[in-house]
Amino acid sequence: MKSLFSILLLMCIFICPKIGHSWEGEFPVEHDSNIHLPPDPTTIRKDIPEPYASLAHLPLNMGTSVFRKANQDNLAMFIKTYKPKTIIELGAFLGVSAIFMAEMMPSDGKLYAIDNWSWHGLPYYSDGNLENVGHKAVKTYEQFLSNVKYYDLTQIIIPIYLDTIEAANKLNVIADLIYVDADHSENAVYNDIMHWYPKLSKNGIICGDDWGYESVRLAVTRAASELGKEIKTDHNFWYFVF
Repeated sequence: MKSLFSILLLMCIFICPKIGHSWEGEFPVEHDSNIHLPPDPTTIRKDIPEPYASLAHLPLNMGTSVFRKANQDNLAMFIKTYKPKTIIELGAFLGVSAIFMAEMMPSDGKLYAIDNWSWHGLPYYSDGNLENVGHKAVKTYEQFLSNVKYYDLTQIIIPIYLDTIEAANKLNVIADLIYVDADHSENAVYNDIMHWYPKLSKNGIICGDDWGYESVRLAVTRAASELGKEIKTDHNFWYFVF
């Protein structure tokens, strides 16, 4: 009997630590991320809207990008303090930051995740064949949709498969918070800010990632000067004082 107990104890020591950690290593966020483990996909609601409903489901995969602690802390503070009902994210990739923000929003909140998912295709699904970039961009978009489904946020996160400027011209929405993290070239960041700033609600927040990029600093500084705004930064995170 003691031998059987010893065998069972050893099995528990080696097997139990793995239980509940099957997603370990798949999150591209820093170690102290507040993103929790996803629910069992079999428990996800059945009233899933399009484009999620028609999706051929892919396994959870959050890629290799980094969602830094400063970004998490500041976005969490903004959302918990000011309780935005509508958020615009420019540059969604695989959904890490969109999921993080959406989980703190009310059930009737909306987060518009805007991306053309085109440039992401090559590095994420690269096989060296440039002719396949378009196909791989579609696969990246499908992975984004699958990740959102895993977290049961299909009622909050609305994917907008457009260039950021095209979306600004077509989308009739006023946002309480706009998070800029799309194309990092100077002109692209500047144009994103200038096109989307008019869609910000009174006392709304516009902020973004990668202040460490010179192109981002130049663009944000130029836009802030023209809009008469003061810039605050926290490591790689930036925002306009409101």
